[in-house]
Amino acid sequence: MRAAEFYHSSALLAKAAPYVDAVRLGLAALDIDRFGELSDEAAEELQRRGWVERSDYDLERWRALAIRFAIARAQLSLAPNAIAAADRSIVRYAGKPPLADELTDAALEHGGDPCAEATSPSELAAVCDREPNLPRRLATYWYYRALIDDLLDPKDKTDRAFDGQAFTNAARLMALIDGDERDHPASDPARRHDARVALLLSHAAAFARQAAARRSTSSEADYDWYPALRTLIRAERLTSPVTQPGRFRQIGVQFGTICRAMAVERCRDDAQLGREYRYLTQDLAFLDQPTP
Repeated sequence: MRAAEFYHSSALLAKAAPYVDAVRLGLAALDIDRFGELSDEAAEELQRRGWVERSDYDLERWRALAIRFAIARAQLSLAPNAIAAADRSIVRYAGKPPLADELTDAALEHGGDPCAEATSPSELAAVCDREPNLPRRLATYWYYRALIDDLLDPKDKTDRAFDGQAFTNAARLMALIDGDERDHPASDPARRHDARVALLLSHAAAFARQAAARRSTSSEADYDWYPALRTLIRAERLTSPVTQPGRFRQIGVQFGTICRAMAVERCRDDAQLGREYRYLTQDLAFLDQPTP
């Protein structure tokens, strides 16, 4: 599944599908009141697969897997029905945390702690007492929501379509809690760091699609090409070509593709973009050299 996400590979995602189907089946069995009674065939299948009572940690991982699979499929196809299915998977397996907007504002104001000023008796304090790992849940929700919002049709004029709020919330929360394994959407340091880069790559791609959809007027297209490139620069600042050559290559290739779409000369003429273009071009050439 991680390889399918990393390489945006339909073939790898197809290999992950049977395992994700098993996870969905198990989640349904462990939450019958929510998803309805299982058929005899489904119950037999669960027994055959050896499903037993699982810990909350396992359930969280399995719910995340179901969401990630739906998002990966939507990213590959960009089909409205796939995007809608991914949206539903967030609602089904994660859900928006109670008072998410208020708690997010508090977390951003207090270094990642959403409950810093929650005093009893209040609804905010009650949520803080009731919800375990609240910083992580908030960061995870906004992370998934941002990945979905980045896929919405650039021509969609709804409030949610590409307003960037979910991305902003996710990026800031993930940066604040990056050092705390318990509170981050990913479970180990390398994956925590890579999740931040993946978020930036997703947002840059959304800007690029927006620009491509508005190419009839160059000034309007530029409005989106430049943010796409600057978002990629943020991703590059988090990525080492030595320890993360795969991610670095993705950033460099995407940067070069956008520069060519808007005319390379315009990238070179901009001081910041020109430096980045030369740096990425040189390092990609180095990565392409055969290993002695």
